Amino acid sequence: MRAARSIGYGVAGWLAITAWLAAKGPDADGITTGVATTGAAVLVGYAGSVVALSLAGVPKAREVETGAWALASTRGFSARARTVAELVASIRLAAEAIALPAWALALACALLSYEKDGAALLPIFGAALFALLASGVIGAVAFACRQWASARPRTSLLAAVLFPWIAGNALFQHRGGEYASIPGFLAWSFRLLTGDSG
Repeated sequence: MRAARSIGYGVAGWLAITAWLAAKGPDADGITTGVATTGAAVLVGYAGSVVALSLAGVPKAREVETGAWALASTRGFSARARTVAELVASIRLAAEAIALPAWALALACALLSYEKDGAALLPIFGAALFALLASGVIGAVAFACRQWASARPRTSLLAAVLFPWIAGNALFQHRGGEYASIPGFLAWSFRLLTGDSG
């Protein structure tokens, strides 16, 4: 998770500097909007991949996890409550590495473009919402793979992401099959939220 946070904040920082430098040019609003939307997609792609693989992995310190669950049971928490808490924790950790840097980048880009054109704020806000949605999806899928495929959670994560993506694009591309995968759904939601037609 530390690597994912470093990637997230590092990419967001460099892109914010790029937006600041571009804000001095003649097409500042278009460039800062592009930096915010592309930056959200890059954060989801790179930091999201590291987050998903990190969260899907089984914790190395099994004794600590077993002890924590035993302590939670003595405090009256049911197995269902522990499962929900673990799901929420996975989504929160994904949001720390993906959504927070994307929101910081969106804020920087909005501040750089707001004084020139208010319409540029809509795709920037959409990019931030996309990062939040992607964090939820990535955290939930990684949790599901860790929870229900405990023998090989990372392998099952790769299979859950890649197989529907490849099969949907190869077999059902012009019939909506490309949206039946996690990358396809995220690409569709990115286009919807940012107004990107490409």
